[in-house]
Amino acid sequence: MSTDLAQASGRPSRVDVGTFLRGVLFVAAYSYSWITLYPFPDLSDPIVLQPAKSLGLINQSVAVILGILSISFIYSHDWRRLKPIFSPLFIAAMLWCGFSGLLSPHADIAIRRYVLTLIIMTIAAATLLLPRDERHFGGLIAAATLLVLFVCYAGVVLFPLRSVHQFMDLNEPQLAGAWRGSFTHKNDAGSAMAMIALLGLYVARTRNLVVGGFIVGASLVFLCFSLSKTSIALLPVVLLMTSAVTAMRGAPARGLLVIGGLVLFNVFTIGSAFSTPISDFLASLGFDSSYTQRNDVWRFAVAQLALRPLTGHGFQAFWRMNDVIYNGGGTETWAIQSPDGHNDYLDLALTIGVPGLILVVLWLVVSPIGDIGRGLRTGNDPALTALFIQLWLFGIFRGCLETAFFTGGSPHWFMMSVAIFGLRLQGSSALIPNLTKNGKNTGRDR
Repeated sequence: MSTDLAQASGRPSRVDVGTFLRGVLFVAAYSYSWITLYPFPDLSDPIVLQPAKSLGLINQSVAVILGILSISFIYSHDWRRLKPIFSPLFIAAMLWCGFSGLLSPHADIAIRRYVLTLIIMTIAAATLLLPRDERHFGGLIAAATLLVLFVCYAGVVLFPLRSVHQFMDLNEPQLAGAWRGSFTHKNDAGSAMAMIALLGLYVARTRNLVVGGFIVGASLVFLCFSLSKTSIALLPVVLLMTSAVTAMRGAPARGLLVIGGLVLFNVFTIGSAFSTPISDFLASLGFDSSYTQRNDVWRFAVAQLALRPLTGHGFQAFWRMNDVIYNGGGTETWAIQSPDGHNDYLDLALTIGVPGLILVVLWLVVSPIGDIGRGLRTGNDPALTALFIQLWLFGIFRGCLETAFFTGGSPHWFMMSVAIFGLRLQGSSALIPNLTKNGKNTGRDR
């Protein structure tokens, strides 16, 4: 009756207000990771060459606020649905990451980045509970992705010096002309657009064909102008692999495809830096066997890993540190200026040690393979399961040439967290978003 009175008086109902607030928190969470508080960085500013520093107070404060709001929402909206996320493997991996940070030569930076990463992952988990149903989820995804596309395209049109690589960029001036939108680098923009294309496909399947098609088309155009070869090549591969993974019966077959593919990819990437036969083979096929000089970075990273193989140099605390840029372990190479190791798996070993790498790979790569099988058997929203598989596959294979795992404030890690948690919950029948197998809403608001 109170709802009828509210509607008759012209006031929004309690349900409408709740839905609106869910949407605001959802879009705010996506915007924080996708657009950030500091879009369109000036790459001609000498500050880009300086050693890494802690995130600004405003950035940290916004992350904390979003984290508190997310925890509050999770606590008041059936937090038990998220219990399957906290597997022993996940807990062990997170504890090891924190342990490596404590032992880091840059423990202050490592611990701050570790806390930020945990906050981002909490926010990602909360976004899985925010949508009331499949239609609401599709609408929120559409709103968030359209906002990112608008910002990126507006930047190219209105602020090309800040959204398109220029010859005056202090790092990699040879990238002049490649679109980067609100992102720091064209490869970041390219992978973001590839993920948006995957989200657009989901919107087209579940909410609105026209809106979803527009999102896919706009993201693909931007992807092409970003000249991000990795993302351009990887996107169709991910779509094909998703079809294969969902069609296969049994975890062993899926494991052979996914893990075998990752091993081969890393052999033909990092392996080319240490094996002349592999390098020559790639060159004979017409490939750049140096992977645009990533080989130098990989050799340097492996040499530094050998100095601290057990605990690593500290969680997210190696690249762009003072001692690396100004000393580099006594090694004379341009690689000391690299922002990252251009390989997630090598960077994991470098920062959290080989034991940490093993734990994270078991949680990040191996465990989701079993979750996929369980999710497919339950029949929980196949379109949503397919989306999570696509985002997960894109993330783990992109990691063979770029670095994003555990990077706080990165859209890549944010979406990886959403995908991994989503697969876990789909496989455990903790339904997302609030759907039963028959598509009925089972959400419980207190």
